Amino acid sequence: MKDAIDRSFSARLDCHYLLHGPDTVNARTPLAVALHGFGSNPETMLHLTARLFERPPVLAALQGPYQFFLPAKNQEVGYGWITNRRPAESIRLHREMALHVLDEAGRQFGIPPDRRLLVGFSQAVSLNYRFAATCPDAVRGVIAIGGGLPGDWDEGDYQPVTSTSPGARTNTTHRMSPGSMRSASAVVPPTSSFIRSTAATRCPRAVKDS
Repeated sequence: MKDAIDRSFSARLDCHYLLHGPDTVNARTPLAVALHGFGSNPETMLHLTARLFERPPVLAALQGPYQFFLPAKNQEVGYGWITNRRPAESIRLHREMALHVLDEAGRQFGIPPDRRLLVGFSQAVSLNYRFAATCPDAVRGVIAIGGGLPGDWDEGDYQPVTSTSPGARTNTTHRMSPGSMRSASAVVPPTSSFIRSTAATRCPRAVKDS
């Protein structure tokens, strides 16, 4: 109906994540907050992320806020992070969830922001890139598996980042382009962005819609 009014309201959403700590946590132990791909779940991402590290990290696997039944007879449930309908709301929710888990798990195990990482698979990758480039004080870097750059990467309000290709010996701070991406890569803010004495929960405003 053409005369329908679109209204919005806020409601409580209980978010979930799995947390696993190694037997020993020391000054070199990282915190890896992992986000699964579309249709997957935190259990799968927890096991996948554990295989990326030589030394066991503290692992926190977030569950996507949008659940749905997978196309199978056993009624398994999958989870997602964002769609093309009102994406700004999903971007904001992702940022709030990531900030909460990074801070909560980091404080529990005594791991500072310069040893906190975001790991993303597929759909979660571009959201994690947005996060690292808008909240550089909250995380040391991003490990990306598949996925790609945000749609507004060239014109969005992002901080400079460093792209590390597999096998590279040096890092270069620059504005990444889609051509620089690999199936697995790491992105970190420049050194000055993660040693500033700024509270981890402070970050610039949300970036533009996808």
